[in-house]
Amino acid sequence: YFDRVIFAVDPASDIRIQIIAEMEQSGQKYECLQFTNASSKAATRIRFVFNYFDAKAHALGFDVFDHRKTVPAGGEVDVPPDRTPTGVWNYDGCTAVSPPAGIVVNVVTVERVEYDDGTSWALAGTNADSPTAIPKATATP
Repeated sequence: YFDRVIFAVDPASDIRIQIIAEMEQSGQKYECLQFTNASSKAATRIRFVFNYFDAKAHALGFDVFDHRKTVPAGGEVDVPPDRTPTGVWNYDGCTAVSPPAGIVVNVVTVERVEYDDGTSWALAGTNADSPTAIPKATATP
């Protein structure tokens, strides 16, 4: 449901996204990410934001993936196989989304990472409790 994806992830987050897959099951759309926690600490929460843009870089909206399962230091979360009898929603790297019509570009950001030692990392200019869409000037189709 989009033509292009951009991973706009600050290297300081220590989250490395390798793959994004769009899936649909029973009419519900899902975004699935394969990513690695490159930190030396276990991550207990990672907030991803999917920012949607049209062909003229107008912001159409965003969805949030608030991953709250522990990813050990160096650990990887994988994308599911193409067909899964138990359901996409059972995979750690997938979240239900509601993308609007007309998406051409999906810009994926990491806004916040919380670690098992109580420390955290946040993208500059974001709020710890609520996700923030990135400015439309960031997307260039």
